[in-house]
Amino acid sequence: MKGLLLPDKKYKRKRAVSEIVSYTLLIIIAIGVSSLVYYFLMLQTPKEKTECKEGISLGIDYIKCGINNNERIITLSLLNNGRFKVDAAYIRVGEEGKSVRYWLNDPDKDDNGKSVSDPKDKREDKFYLSSSDSSTNAGLSPGKLSLPREHKIFASIPDSSNYILEIEPAIISETTGKLAACETAVITQKITCS
Repeated sequence: MKGLLLPDKKYKRKRAVSEIVSYTLLIIIAIGVSSLVYYFLMLQTPKEKTECKEGISLGIDYIKCGINNNERIITLSLLNNGRFKVDAAYIRVGEEGKSVRYWLNDPDKDDNGKSVSDPKDKREDKFYLSSSDSSTNAGLSPGKLSLPREHKIFASIPDSSNYILEIEPAIISETTGKLAACETAVITQKITCS
């Protein structure tokens, strides 16, 4: 009877071994899961950041801001006066003295500033640059002029006679194929619509 009530010493030793094995298994599982999470996150983060090269520069060759049938229209031609090809340009306009600028050549909007619902109706010719001696949307080589384009100042932009025009060049990365805006090469100019 005495043997039934008191725990066996062998049983105590086995229980201590099973606790050590369970802690060891928990540590191995935690290391395995953290390794999987690490490799998953490494796959999700971009390997190469697309950046603009030093020496990218656009200038304004021709600009005219006029009012036609109660619509404010900017006609613009750009000059690549930098050392590298420029593929696109973000053209923004805003009221003088205000920091908000409205994107004029958004390819996802039609000529009236309304969002395009069908992807095949995108107007990438409004955004990407080309010169007279290159194919459409081929980019603007150094020393070349872009084709003149008209951009409407939409109704969402307050009526004013004085605006600030902002042009930010962008390039397509040769390795990733993604577009990168050149934040250090932004030009601004005061324009008057009449």
